[in-house]
Amino acid sequence: MVLIVEDDDVQRLVLVTELGKGGFRLAEAIHGEHALEVIARERPDIIVTDLMMPVLDGFGLIEKVKGMPGLDGLPIIAISASNSPDIRKKALSLGIADFMLKPFETAALVERIHRYI
Repeated sequence: MVLIVEDDDVQRLVLVTELGKGGFRLAEAIHGEHALEVIARERPDIIVTDLMMPVLDGFGLIEKVKGMPGLDGLPIIAISASNSPDIRKKALSLGIADFMLKPFETAALVERIHRYI
């Protein structure tokens, strides 16, 4: 199962629609705290998370997931509209599997998801 964590309704809908066409089983969350609730109910195979969100941002979500017993190896793909080297560096330092800059081709995301699961 792919967990999509994105606060922008339109971007989340596009991701869920496009990945659904690829046959992935999906769950979605609107911010990091919501994602933690989803993770508690069912274990995703991979997380695709935006980094800049309200309530609990992607950085906080990554830190919490990496600190959870049995989930430290869960692949996380971070997505961001910011091309700041500091944003990418911080996300990578937290142990993400990959980083993608928005906008991106859905096919590229699908390829990366397949690479990690």
